[in-house]
Amino acid sequence: EGTAILLGITSFGSYDTAATDKVIDGPFSFQQVIVGDYTIVVRPEVNDVPDTTILPTYLGNQPFWEDAFTLPLRQDTSGLEIQMFSFPDTSALDGEGGVFGALFLETVDSGEVGSRVERLEAKRKLAKAGVALSRARLSMRIQADTFDLFAYTYTNEEGEYRFEGLPDGVFRIRFEVPGF
Repeated sequence: EGTAILLGITSFGSYDTAATDKVIDGPFSFQQVIVGDYTIVVRPEVNDVPDTTILPTYLGNQPFWEDAFTLPLRQDTSGLEIQMFSFPDTSALDGEGGVFGALFLETVDSGEVGSRVERLEAKRKLAKAGVALSRARLSMRIQADTFDLFAYTYTNEEGEYRFEGLPDGVFRIRFEVPGF
């Protein structure tokens, strides 16, 4: 069970939610969509304590929005399939490394019009945000430019995330924030 989200790609390269559809073990459908460029993400239902083993997955069967395929909608389209990604199995990790932290959204008030003064207006904890940890693929090259999904979790109600038992290596962390 989850939600399929049609994301319109703006002229600035950002995404706007164009439509949503509840998915219960089957197909999804978006009605009355205007001509444009889109991508689709299917997100599993995440309750108060995320216990799902399925990752949010984007069009093209991609786990990250940066790699999602663009769907140029110019006419009715059907037969699109998204094969959901499963969490990598990290149950046997016995390394000594770890990555942990908290995710917050800060809103800034720029003060008076024309002023250069900025002040922190509020700080909000980001619960249920996806946190992906990718590990550099070992190669003969010195630069680590290829990363593979290694672990995935969601932030708790306090915006906190944790990866423990990590082996030595070079890692990259990505955040999937609801509504952004």
